[in-house]
Amino acid sequence: MDPKGFAHYLKSRYEDQLDFYGRRSAVNKWIYCICTLLIIVFSLSVPIVIAYGFHRDILVVVSSLVAILSSVIAAFRFHEKWMNYRSTAELLKRERPLYDSEVGPYENAVDREALFVKRVEALISREHIEWLSIWDEKKKKNP
Repeated sequence: MDPKGFAHYLKSRYEDQLDFYGRRSAVNKWIYCICTLLIIVFSLSVPIVIAYGFHRDILVVVSSLVAILSSVIAAFRFHEKWMNYRSTAELLKRERPLYDSEVGPYENAVDREALFVKRVEALISREHIEWLSIWDEKKKKNP
């Protein structure tokens, strides 16, 4: 692979994907943590609502919010996505120092740049396959 083509790949594909997986990981982590925190707070407020004899409607609303947030976390799999995106981002990050240091799979490679591209694309492809399998599984459960 020519140096100019490899530099273009690094900028337009590798760094873009690394940034994408990092951002998506952060968003899913944030949503998961907020929903989980709200579930904890609302769950803990149920005994308080009962103990202080607040109106029954408040208890129904708070309990419903716990059920809704729990369902949202389960349906959209924020925790799973967070872990998958973070894992892919870390694997992508790891690849660059291996390439730069000419260690591991790059130590005796004839065309290090082509090997780098192959390995990065395999990581991205793996994540896409996992994503598709999650959606296929979801479709089978809810046709």
